[in-house]
Amino acid sequence: MSATLPLAPVVEAKLVTQESAPRNDLAAALHALAFNPDVPVEKLEKIIELHERVQANAAKAEFDEAFAAMQHAMPVIVERKQTNNGRYAPLEDIVEQVRPILAKYGFSLSHRTEWPDKSIVKVIGILAHKAGHERTSEFISSADSSGNKNAI
Repeated sequence: MSATLPLAPVVEAKLVTQESAPRNDLAAALHALAFNPDVPVEKLEKIIELHERVQANAAKAEFDEAFAAMQHAMPVIVERKQTNNGRYAPLEDIVEQVRPILAKYGFSLSHRTEWPDKSIVKVIGILAHKAGHERTSEFISSADSSGNKNAI
């Protein structure tokens, strides 16, 4: 088998399937290649991997651009509650002010909780963008048994 992909069958396949093919040119080309019996599966897999990397890079670029723009819109949250150890901003105050800004820039925030063992909790924060890229941050902690706190 040759190292180059024959173009004529791809063009023919693209013309024949243009109405049923996805609108994106690269996706349309992939669609045509998938139905071309002359294209080796290994080559098609490499092309699909390339397509996925291109999409992931584009999603990350869109995420980064929106994230940079969003930074200027983030407020300073007033620490209006008091504990023995200092002041803090209640979670409901943070969520109330930040959620509309996240939505405006195409972001959502979620959390996943895991317990690696019975005395440790791991919380994973997930900041996802509408383009498909996400950034995670993990926090691992043992139970704080000081004061009047419940166990995890």
